[in-house]
Amino acid sequence: MKYSIVSAVLTLAIVVSSLWSKGPLTPVFRFGGDHLVNPSNIIACDGEIFIREPQMHRIVIFSETGEFKMNLGRAGEGPSEFKMLNIVNIAGHLIYCYDWMGRRIHLFSKKDKKYLKFIPLTDTLYGHPPAAMAIHPNGTIIMYNNGYTNKHTLIGLYTPGGKLIKRFFNAFPAYRNESDYLEDIKRNGHPNVDSEKNTGFIDISEDKIYFANIIENKVIEMDMNGKILNRFSLPLPSHEKTFKYIIISKGPNGIWTDIENQLTYDLRARSNGIYILCRHDNICYIFQLADGKFQEVCRMKEALKKFDIMDNKIYCLEVELKDENDNPEILVYNLPEN
Repeated sequence: MKYSIVSAVLTLAIVVSSLWSKGPLTPVFRFGGDHLVNPSNIIACDGEIFIREPQMHRIVIFSETGEFKMNLGRAGEGPSEFKMLNIVNIAGHLIYCYDWMGRRIHLFSKKDKKYLKFIPLTDTLYGHPPAAMAIHPNGTIIMYNNGYTNKHTLIGLYTPGGKLIKRFFNAFPAYRNESDYLEDIKRNGHPNVDSEKNTGFIDISEDKIYFANIIENKVIEMDMNGKILNRFSLPLPSHEKTFKYIIISKGPNGIWTDIENQLTYDLRARSNGIYILCRHDNICYIFQLADGKFQEVCRMKEALKKFDIMDNKIYCLEVELKDENDNPEILVYNLPEN
């Protein structure tokens, strides 16, 4: 009995020691600083890295090892041109690029990057411009926007040709009407913080839509009809009542307003699971949905805002720069083994 207790204590000590010694990941390499100005999103797919730069009206494409390949898109209103490149997604053999000022989705071939056509959207959900997009394997387009009054519906489903099928998931009404919203911006320089409760990200996996809110610590799972199936909590405290606005430099082209301690930065549905990137107390975490709950995969001490996973590598965008003259980079980490 004595030896079994000693053995159990030693085993526990080894486990605790291994957990304590498992510190934050460190980047295995970084790249992109010579080609990026104001990156806003990252997608890793089939050996390539796609970076959306809305103010530069383009997508910057690298190899998975960091070699620059090409810029896709430019400013304008014609084929391969964007007025405001708001969202990029990749599904099947297509690159989907949503231009919210043009109210249309441009389609490119993923293989040779050739422009194919554009899809006009028949409805924009009566709210802010769509902020996220997911593509069902059957071609159905799922758009998500950030509403702020009770008439706004956050999720819309569209045919592959852009015709609205249905809307669901009503917004939390932060304002009575749009005039109240505009008056708040005029008075405070930014909207009421309650409006951020509707801000988040979506992705799709196996006919299920996953919505992660930018403030709260929950991910909502729903079916393609909008029926809520599950609510998953993240193992971090909510910042719903404590967040504050900050001003972030966007390179030589200006600044933008963000929230300093928002939890959710990005959500990804991949073949091996649902992943989410969050930041809390200056540490970035990646959690994976497994066994009915989100569990920590790893943590990083760098300030990161977007990520993707490909071939056991994590590709992340920096969110903070030490010098305003520096350009942001892509940081690459090894995905820990289960």
